[in-house]
Amino acid sequence: PKAGDIVRFTFDHTGLFVRDLGNGYIETVEGNTGSTGAVSDSATGGDGVYRKYRSKTLVQDYLTVAG
Repeated sequence: PKAGDIVRFTFDHTGLFVRDLGNGYIETVEGNTGSTGAVSDSATGGDGVYRKYRSKTLVQDYLTVAG
C-alpha cells in the first residue's frame, strides 16, 4: 500500500494508510474512533479523528482510488 490508500479492517471499519511501521503494525488516520488503542473504541463513542497504530492482522485489504 501507499500513503493515502484506504485500509479496510476485519471489524467493519476503514482508515487511511500512512505508513508501514515494519514491526507488524501500520500507522493509519481514522475517523469515528477514539484515542484509546482498542480495536473499535466503542467505549468512547467515536469522538474524533486520530492517528492509530494497528496490527496488520486486522487488515482485510487496501484500496487505491484511481484519479
